[in-house]
Amino acid sequence: MTLRDALTEASDRIPRREAETLLAHLLFRDRAWLIAHSETELSTTLLHSYRALLDRRAAKEPIQYLTGHQEFYGLNLRVTRDTLIPRPETEQLVEAVLHWIAARTALRTPRILDVGTGTGAIALALAACSSTPAPRPLPTDLPPPEYEPARKLDLTPAPKPTSTPSAPSPVPAPPPTH
Repeated sequence: MTLRDALTEASDRIPRREAETLLAHLLFRDRAWLIAHSETELSTTLLHSYRALLDRRAAKEPIQYLTGHQEFYGLNLRVTRDTLIPRPETEQLVEAVLHWIAARTALRTPRILDVGTGTGAIALALAACSSTPAPRPLPTDLPPPEYEPARKLDLTPAPKPTSTPSAPSPVPAPPPTH
């Protein structure tokens, strides 16, 4: 089955954009690559994995839980079923905290307690900011698994999916997970 056929089949169950997002995630590619390589054959293993993701999405499981990440404030956050998905409104909270800190010029190194950190969204966004004075967030949460996603995060910007201009080729099976 080609990528185009797989997306057409999936579009009967979930919105096309979501189907593309899931297939791009599974192939470690971006949506532009899917379009440019729509005649690429999907391996049986990947087709099976894709259909399993479609089943979960059709059952209303959030895409962030299916892909395992959510972009937040320029950071790529790991999300699991044990965490809440960071929302755009939380980015407004980060902005409000940064404005509050900026208005208090007497503060040298403000310490911010992030209670119930989950993914670490607030603490990581504050730690990554380049404001002066720079806040020092202290994320706290319950013992694992609730705190585990935040422990594994880094402060690098969300990665851009790769896209290659080469001719279509059969898509290999995904690497084994350990």
